[in-house]
Amino acid sequence: MKKQKYACPSATNSEGASLFGIVGNDGLVKFLPHTVALDQELISLGNSHSNPEAKFRYTQTCAEKGCKQWTGEKCGVIDKVYGMKLEAIDHRGLKCPIMNDCRWYAQEGPKACGVCPLVVADLI
Repeated sequence: MKKQKYACPSATNSEGASLFGIVGNDGLVKFLPHTVALDQELISLGNSHSNPEAKFRYTQTCAEKGCKQWTGEKCGVIDKVYGMKLEAIDHRGLKCPIMNDCRWYAQEGPKACGVCPLVVADLI
């Protein structure tokens, strides 16, 4: 049986990534209806902001052992997010385009969805 490839919900503005959310004026991530694969033009546009990860949320295939956030068993980013004691939001009704493949959802279930819209990559 083939091992499932999970989507990292905290990727960077880089080749191979896709855009899946935009940080709104209220600081919450607004999910797009579907992911948008980054091409060189979109990467450059994102880089025209001093820190694109502060304004946009990107996804890419989870690198597991190839990522510095990998604990050896799971993604450590979501644990850092929980450690920030953020007040979870009511995520019911949010339509996230990567939820079915999301690494955090696979690890934590719907609990991760309550803090995910609060995550801005430059905070971690």
